[in-house]
Amino acid sequence: MTQPRPFETLLPPLPESLAAQYFPPLMAPLECVTRLPPPPDRDELLKQPFLRMEAGGGVPLANNILFDVHIILHSYGPNGMEDQAEANCGNALAWGANAQGTTIIAVGREWYVTYSRATGLITRHNDPLTKITRYRCMVGWRMQGQAISLIGGQDI
Repeated sequence: MTQPRPFETLLPPLPESLAAQYFPPLMAPLECVTRLPPPPDRDELLKQPFLRMEAGGGVPLANNILFDVHIILHSYGPNGMEDQAEANCGNALAWGANAQGTTIIAVGREWYVTYSRATGLITRHNDPLTKITRYRCMVGWRMQGQAISLIGGQDI
């Protein structure tokens, strides 16, 4: 049996789940993924520009109710399409930095973005997992944690 806790248990925002719901409609028809698929599916994905979203960490604020969540955005483009990859990264950065005031439904919960900003501007990197150009940037979202409690092992 668990002991009562003096404070409510809060689920922090889940960056990749939130990004996977937020970015695809805004970036369509660009493919948006949270991981690179294994070969041979990876080879097909690498033939066109695409966006990969990655959890970038974050911190709870001093009130332990709000969290600053970071999402790293990786934009890829095959040889000859670097300019498109950079433009896609810029568009994703702009949309991510302007998420304030939106509600994102992810993992069966509504998450409200109380504040958003660009936390890392576009940089160019080589990706050791691919032979194509990657541009990277990061956005930060301030969101409230969600109360969780367990009854019979189920989150309610």
